[in-house]
Amino acid sequence: MFSRLPVASRALPGGLVLALGTIFAAGAPAQSIEDREEGFNKKNNKDVRVLRSNLFKGVDPAEPNNKAHVEALDVGAKMVTYKYYWREYTSPAAPGKLHNVFEDLEKDLVVLAAPKNRVNNAIATRLFCQQVMIRAREVFLKELEEDKPRPITLINVTRAVARLVDRGIAQNEKEWVDEVLPRIQGPNAEQLATLLLDLLKAPKNNDGVRYHALRGLANLLAVPPQSPDLLKEGRDKVVLEALAFAKTLNARKLPATATHAEKEGFKVLRREVVRVVARYPSPFLGEKEHPALFLAQIAGKDRSLNLPPRLDERLEASIGLARMKATGPRAPGYHPDFAAEQIGKFVRDFAAGARLEVEVKGPTRSRPWKVEAARMIDALDALRADVKTKYVSEFVEKTKGVLRNIERGVAADAAEYGDWLSTNPSGQKKLYRDVEGSTIEDGKKEKEKEKEKEKEPADS
Repeated sequence: MFSRLPVASRALPGGLVLALGTIFAAGAPAQSIEDREEGFNKKNNKDVRVLRSNLFKGVDPAEPNNKAHVEALDVGAKMVTYKYYWREYTSPAAPGKLHNVFEDLEKDLVVLAAPKNRVNNAIATRLFCQQVMIRAREVFLKELEEDKPRPITLINVTRAVARLVDRGIAQNEKEWVDEVLPRIQGPNAEQLATLLLDLLKAPKNNDGVRYHALRGLANLLAVPPQSPDLLKEGRDKVVLEALAFAKTLNARKLPATATHAEKEGFKVLRREVVRVVARYPSPFLGEKEHPALFLAQIAGKDRSLNLPPRLDERLEASIGLARMKATGPRAPGYHPDFAAEQIGKFVRDFAAGARLEVEVKGPTRSRPWKVEAARMIDALDALRADVKTKYVSEFVEKTKGVLRNIERGVAADAAEYGDWLSTNPSGQKKLYRDVEGSTIEDGKKEKEKEKEKEKEPADS
């Protein structure tokens, strides 16, 4: 997993060495994580801070072969990563200091992303983010060498890495993409995918690290395709690892004493896995993996899941399922009508939840129902454009009617929609023609079967 090569050498696939690492290796020894804050304050002097500010703002366009430029950017990267390792920041006696470190990174990214600065700072942005990843890996490795690695360090440094592709609550997609793309240009996207996967699979790990690693991976995969593809090698690997982790999660045995909060935390972690898989464009991955099956299990609330999924998990799964392209030589083995039926199960329960809140509770959600309904409508339009079957056409029309009501803030008739869904099955029994175990059976049907069994006369 984490190789013991020099940090700069292990950052890229195939043993490539980053330009920054090469320059530092050839020059004088750089600041070490062991130098602590006092040593860094000397290195991060006024001249270095002014130069870094000018590079961030594009006043001085960054030059990858200029030692002063790359050193100023590297010191800045260390200032927002190394502190997670220093005891004076992680000590309970220093409340708020770790949060301030994250805020420093936030401020750096805000300056880099300012539209007026982006005209001339693309190289500085790429090089700075490159070094943040390298130094974050260094901190993580250093912490894992401890007899008892501190979760607070591991979680926070992973959170910092994931922040490089995070999306603001108020940002639309174009604003987010314009901000994020300069950070992941060149080798950075593959490097980020590799680092986040390493963090996900690291030994002595915890679910806090896994949550932030998965969140970063989901956001990275959400960036629209570029030419050339920024994740030419990494996309399949990321989704394969997410599917493997999903199996591990589903095999996890929660204790009988698990609290409601613990169960919900588990589901939030699983939601991030769903968000990663939902970004894969095809129901097929290699010869053996079937991403659509995992999404259909979540959307349809399959009883094979160790804990029933939340609505937010099912929303992400349904959107991903609707957007998967049923094309290519293996397409005849995939049944998109059956996938649509599983999406319908989610919409039925989604409409019931929205109706309850409109009629009884009033608005309590941080993310409005109508926003999620609009996202689902867009996904259904993509499904209908890709799949030309009679069932999908009728399903999309009926389902969009329900979602449009939710989008307008009107209480949709979930019961009527559920009746329609029950009386208009897809006609398919499995998601994949040739995959055993690709049936989906929700808990509701299972309970109905149990009731019917209770009515049957006992054997004589």
